[in-house]
Amino acid sequence: MKGKNAIAILALYALVGCATPPAPVILVEKPAERDVEKDPFRIFPDTYRSRALAQEKQGEVQQALFSWKIVQSFLPDDPEALHKIEHIQKLIRTEADRHFQKGLSYLNEGSLPSARREFLLVLAYDPQHKAALDYLKTKTAEADYLLYETRQGDTPSGIAKKVYGDSAKEFLVAYFSNAAANDQLKPGILVKLPNLEPEPKREHKQMAKQAKPKSVSSPTARDKARADEHYRKGVNYFLAEDLQGAIREWEETLRLDPGHSRARRDIEKARSLLVYVGSK
Repeated sequence: MKGKNAIAILALYALVGCATPPAPVILVEKPAERDVEKDPFRIFPDTYRSRALAQEKQGEVQQALFSWKIVQSFLPDDPEALHKIEHIQKLIRTEADRHFQKGLSYLNEGSLPSARREFLLVLAYDPQHKAALDYLKTKTAEADYLLYETRQGDTPSGIAKKVYGDSAKEFLVAYFSNAAANDQLKPGILVKLPNLEPEPKREHKQMAKQAKPKSVSSPTARDKARADEHYRKGVNYFLAEDLQGAIREWEETLRLDPGHSRARRDIEKARSLLVYVGSK
């Protein structure tokens, strides 16, 4: 059928006097840049699958588990993701239990620093290990704690980044502040955090002064322009697989322009994704 159509087309060109038919126009659909801003989530399954495989090779098991759970959240029946999640979870349980038993042994010997180090390694594998958290909080406590006074918009992840230089330690901040991992803490609360360094920096020992929040008012044209800029930065963080970074930028977008619909929509998606991963 296709051959007959081609012959008919060539015959038509001959009748109208064309020596050679024009080259066929091939339309190649390219994703528009604006489409990425409209839905930055659509490329996540393939991106995180590649990321997970690379993280496994590098021995970054917790990060690899996170990435595979992202894949599963988009593709619930993906066989590779299901197999990898089960395998990594088993590995994590084994390593967490090994370090926990070593921590108990050091604790029985009276070596608190060594026990503390082992319990922290347990949490590196399994941030939800309640027994290790309890031992760290009650049995291996030391005098040199860090005091942090919460500010407007602070989250456990943001505080962990400020205090420890590592947002992945948000589970410690969440535990010692009795908050959920994605909660925004009320300003003016003193949080007593364990010191993870032999000699903490001086500024980490001092209580941070509360920053006075700006009065709420209608956004100006300049605020809206800045809000759009932060929204675009959030999209870039999202595409770079940094959910927390994207959330921070979109929170700033909403601070500048509370009516920014795309930021409000995408921040809820990102938070839901983090909750899904944390619940598995």
